[in-house]
Amino acid sequence: MNDSNSVHLNIEQVQNDWKVFEFKLQVHLIYSDESTEDKILYVNQRDQKFTFNVKEKPAKIILDYDNWLLASFENTVDTNE
Repeated sequence: MNDSNSVHLNIEQVQNDWKVFEFKLQVHLIYSDESTEDKILYVNQRDQKFTFNVKEKPAKIILDYDNWLLASFENTVDTNE
C-alpha cells in the first residue's frame, strides 16, 4: 500500500498532574462512498503515534465516535493533506 492508503495519528495526553492513562480508543473512518470502518487503538503512552492501513483515503475521521471515554479531543484531522 502507498502512503495514501495509510492513516497517521498522534495521540497526546495533556492532563496536568495525573499519571498516563491506558485506554482503548475507537477511530471511526468515513469514506467518500459513505461506508465506514472502525479501528481500535490501545493508548498507553503520553505521546503516541499510530499508523494503520485503510482501503482508501478517508473523507472524515472521528475519535471516540461512541463517546466511551470521559475525555475531550482537539480534532486537528485534515484528510486533504
